[in-house]
Amino acid sequence: GQICGVVKPNRTDRHGKSWESLLALEDEIKDWVDEGLTVIKIGTLLSRRSIVVSPRTLARFASERCGASKKKTTVRVDDPPPGKELQVDFGKLGLIDDDNRKRGCHGLIFTACYSRH
Repeated sequence: GQICGVVKPNRTDRHGKSWESLLALEDEIKDWVDEGLTVIKIGTLLSRRSIVVSPRTLARFASERCGASKKKTTVRVDDPPPGKELQVDFGKLGLIDDDNRKRGCHGLIFTACYSRH
């Protein structure tokens, strides 16, 4: 408390000039948050207006003042009974040598939802 008062005497609210510049745009930032824009996108829109603040400051402001990053309700989904569901994915597994040529090796991955194996 006392040291901060000496080092940063003009910050009675613990926020700097960047925060103050965001306060003037609070309603607009809240609208963007309500529209589902990310903090990164909001930062991009602000920088197009020559308003540059650190991403962390903008994230804190959006969270504390505009309702961004509120916890969403998690809904649990029961696992299906054994043998009823299988998840399939396709991906590149790597490269293999084939007659001195590197060829991509792709594969299907099957995961049983019940056992996760």
